[in-house]
Amino acid sequence: MLFLQAGQLEFGEDKMMSSNTTALILIDNSDTLLERTTGPTNSSTAAQNEQTHSMLQQVVYYIKLLMFIFGCPGNLFSMATWLTRDFRKQPHSKVFVMLAIVNNLFLIHTFIHSTTLFFDGDSLVMQSKLLCQIADALGVTSMQLDSFLVIYLSVERFVSVFIPHRVKTICTHTKVVVYILIITVTFLVFNITVSVYDVSMITLENGTHKCKVDDNMRTLIGRVMVGMIPLVIIFPCNAITIVKVVRQYIEMRGVIAVTQQQAKKKDSIKASILTLSVTITYILLLIPSILYFLCCRENYFKNVDMFVVFPMINTGINFYLYNVASSEYRRKVKVLLNRVGNSVCNYFTTFWPQNAVEPFEGLN
Repeated sequence: MLFLQAGQLEFGEDKMMSSNTTALILIDNSDTLLERTTGPTNSSTAAQNEQTHSMLQQVVYYIKLLMFIFGCPGNLFSMATWLTRDFRKQPHSKVFVMLAIVNNLFLIHTFIHSTTLFFDGDSLVMQSKLLCQIADALGVTSMQLDSFLVIYLSVERFVSVFIPHRVKTICTHTKVVVYILIITVTFLVFNITVSVYDVSMITLENGTHKCKVDDNMRTLIGRVMVGMIPLVIIFPCNAITIVKVVRQYIEMRGVIAVTQQQAKKKDSIKASILTLSVTITYILLLIPSILYFLCCRENYFKNVDMFVVFPMINTGINFYLYNVASSEYRRKVKVLLNRVGNSVCNYFTTFWPQNAVEPFEGLN
């Protein structure tokens, strides 16, 4: 056997090889000829994969940025709209208000976390272990609350469509508040307890402080609570509700609501369309993450920040879904914007009379 190392020729015999077999191996800084031959190709492929991964990370980051910019104001408008007098009378309005709150909390938490990862620097929540634990617990809690609020909307719509005579006794204001309090307290206590044990601070070589979360098991539990349970409940409820609503729509198409029962049925169809737009979008954005988690669990933990973009899109577009799905909601938003416009005009007129502006005519 022939060896070449550091410019020298050395001969040797390999007992494991046939006597008629001769091999030439180039060894330079522990690189074999095979490594030298295939190394650049593997290195080139690895560099290309790394470049692709980096580009994908940037795309995901800018999607998150877009959702943050448009989602947070949208959720604030959504919360204000659901708190208007007419909507407040409906028990599920409290769920939509809470949904807007937790959606904004999730958007803010995820954007800060993504910005810190993207720019590889410190942020406010990275300065102490306690802030790391609080931020982690709030972020996970907001995602879990989002899932169980959507579950309530699916079940409430199912009850409204199939047993409308019981909906006023099953879905009351008090029961909605109790449900929200129970899930909020339960998830907060659970996630704060887990964060105390799983979240720690690490300092990198450049002095940057980072939160370290050992949460493989919690991610598994979270996938069950955020993914599996909602999927099992929401999907069948939505499927059955859609069939019923389509039948009602066909029956009522072209019918002018004369009787009180017909008017209620038309209102129920409109409410179902609004709620289904939220729950169906949630399912569609949940499925890719669930499938990837089930098929490639180890890679999922490595790329979990990539898949956060799906729930972030979900939490950022609800306000716009409401406007697309419901003409009544659009009307309420216009009224709200008119009030805001008039308030701004009155403010300028009161405090800067010399720069007084014309009264806001409102949206048509």
